[in-house]
Amino acid sequence: MKTICQISQSMKRVSGVDQSSPKHWYIIGAGAIGCLWACALREAGCEVSLLVKSQGNHDLVSCDQTVEYSPLFSDKAKQRFTVEILGQKQLCRENRTISHLIIATKAQDALAALNPILSQLSNSAKILCLSNGLGMHQALLTALQYQSESGSELSSEKTGRQLLQGVSSDGARLDQPFKVKHTGLGHTYIGRYEADELSVAHSSVQSLQQLADLKLANLFLNTSIVNDIEEKIWHKALINCVINPLTAFYKCTNGELFINNERQTKIHTLCEELAHIIKQTHCPISTTTAQIISDTKKIALLTEKNTSSMLTDLKKGRPLELKHLNRYFIRRAEQYAVPCPINLDLVDTLTKTNN
Repeated sequence: MKTICQISQSMKRVSGVDQSSPKHWYIIGAGAIGCLWACALREAGCEVSLLVKSQGNHDLVSCDQTVEYSPLFSDKAKQRFTVEILGQKQLCRENRTISHLIIATKAQDALAALNPILSQLSNSAKILCLSNGLGMHQALLTALQYQSESGSELSSEKTGRQLLQGVSSDGARLDQPFKVKHTGLGHTYIGRYEADELSVAHSSVQSLQQLADLKLANLFLNTSIVNDIEEKIWHKALINCVINPLTAFYKCTNGELFINNERQTKIHTLCEELAHIIKQTHCPISTTTAQIISDTKKIALLTEKNTSSMLTDLKKGRPLELKHLNRYFIRRAEQYAVPCPINLDLVDTLTKTNN
């Protein structure tokens, strides 16, 4: 990893630079993934503004405008990256123009987090969504492509904004606000999300070149540009449909998920049902029980020290991210009259526990 460039206090504040520069990224979501990407982009020389929620009339901001990064390997020193941390109200008051945005919220929060700043996005903005799950992309795409810069109403004319989806296997946890620990080095695949598959096919070469211009090649995170992002979205969703609810069910870390026969049997029956739903409901991918188990085990071991976000939410009494994971597959199964008792029972148990 490159040596950290800790910016001195005498340097110009981030807010003083060209806000529409290709090297200025805004990030919605100050959780583990948002902070991890803030550090990676900052270390690569990009300007970064980390957007946090506003509460009442007061913006919640960090006093020292830094994010602390604890590297993957314990023999590496912690690093502090200077970033701009600001509330959404301040962003709107200053009437900034955003050309590059990362959405790093949970799937169920993505659209609500995006809506307040839609009018700040340029009509050619590139938005990278790192949220996991299925079923939220079309709503995001509609809001981005038909919301003009000038107002809150949907326009009849399409903007030139691009929705990009990132599918990542990196592990990270937030020990304290703005203090992120990198717990597993994975890979992030990035591709353009487009509802019209023919449009993707016709513009794939041009789109991939445009994505390559995002200046993400120098990150300490592994990234690749792909033209089959939808397939990767589905496979990652299947993995999350196993790891997230079962770690919450057993109240264990990712790495403890496969430690005994009882848990492995539970994993097998869940994966078997998910594979059956995929096959019987005309999903855009094909897979097997063995493949889902193999993919899940690989990610669980890669992020073995992680506590899943669903378990964290369960412990803190927050809403669980089931809508775009297991509940999505339940809805799909019901549409095709495919039985899914394992998913139904798991979701019901977690919902009752959470309530």
